[in-house]
Amino acid sequence: MAGTQQYRENSQQENKKVEYPKDVEHKVHQIILLSGAAIAIFCGSILFVGASAGWFSGKPVEKPVEKVQLSEEYINNTTRHELNAESYKQLIAEQKSFILISHLPDCRAKILQFLKDYSAERQIAVNYMVWSEFHEIEKDSGIKYAPTVIIYNNGKIVDFLKSDSDADIAKYNNYEDFRAWLDSFVNLSK
Repeated sequence: MAGTQQYRENSQQENKKVEYPKDVEHKVHQIILLSGAAIAIFCGSILFVGASAGWFSGKPVEKPVEKVQLSEEYINNTTRHELNAESYKQLIAEQKSFILISHLPDCRAKILQFLKDYSAERQIAVNYMVWSEFHEIEKDSGIKYAPTVIIYNNGKIVDFLKSDSDADIAKYNNYEDFRAWLDSFVNLSK
């Protein structure tokens, strides 16, 4: 019993509020406030940098889409152009605006039919290029997989479908989604 009484007295002494001088208490509050502000600034800068770099989505931050005016020879023309490395490099050097599908030989993916249907519907010519030749030239472009559809403006890649992206899966499987994506980039008027 005496041990219990001793324990209660010690507990009561430990629960007493310790009073610090006002200047020390003020300094502690300042440190807590400054620490909180530093953490908030740090978190805010991480969110800003992360969002602007597209870290959270895996894609660059969406910019307003500027429509691509296809080069004249691709409008009102449904010709399928098979490109090799030399003809591809020439289009880039001439700063042409066009649509290209890079694919594996004997590829039977729906997207090839989608592009053929789009070409006929919108009366535009499309370029085709075998993946091995395309990838040899554009290995640093960020395009990792085939088949992919790529939009060029003045010889530069504007956008492409990413088969490993959840955001693009519907475009590979549904013609309406595919058409909407291309229509959002391609200006079909002369």
